[in-house]
Amino acid sequence: MVVHCWGSTTFFMAMLAGLQGVRSAVCSQIATRIVTPTMTKIKTGLHLPAFLDALGMRALTAYVDTHADWRERLYDTALKLYPVELKEECDSPVCRRISFMYAPLYQHEQLNQLTHDTLYELLGVADIRSFEHIAPLARSCRTR
Repeated sequence: MVVHCWGSTTFFMAMLAGLQGVRSAVCSQIATRIVTPTMTKIKTGLHLPAFLDALGMRALTAYVDTHADWRERLYDTALKLYPVELKEECDSPVCRRISFMYAPLYQHEQLNQLTHDTLYELLGVADIRSFEHIAPLARSCRTR
């Protein structure tokens, strides 16, 4: 079996649990040594994924609907206050959502305009339960 991973955490966890038959793997994200950004440590320390689940949010998405309801508009407005590194500040609500959901994933100067404009397609929808699963790992890891 050959494996190509975008988010590698689950793959590496499976390997450590004894997954057999993998000849090679190409992974572009984290492995078993997780170093957590400060903002992720804060969000998970506040149990934000569980809080969002309790509010009825079942998933987060990078996609921004131009005809969104008031909740989505409020979410995007609130994310304007979410701190990002000065060099990575961006007016795109998609970028703000991605930073909130996952942490900084890319350097803007390395993205061409087409890639930047279609980031929502690459990162799509993430179930809140996946964030709840990863939160204890983030809380227990070293901070960047």
